[in-house]
Amino acid sequence: MLILAHTRELMIQSERVLEKFGNVIGFISTVIYGDVPNPPQKNILSKGVDCIVGTPGGLMDLVNEGIYNLSKISQLVLDEAD
Repeated sequence: MLILAHTRELMIQSERVLEKFGNVIGFISTVIYGDVPNPPQKNILSKGVDCIVGTPGGLMDLVNEGIYNLSKISQLVLDEAD
């Protein structure tokens, strides 16, 4: 699953809820955003996650560098897509 949020603040709010829920059922999520080194994000993704919460820019950075492939996404949520 991919949740796209247009700001880091919205992304972090979603991730906090997912962490609480995930701890109960074993659901693994992570955040992806731009302007940070990619190796830590690459390592997290390589271990496997159920849900990515990210900003479009950060996600596109990983896609453009070949670190992540969007074909693995089965569900998409657009957070506050006005």
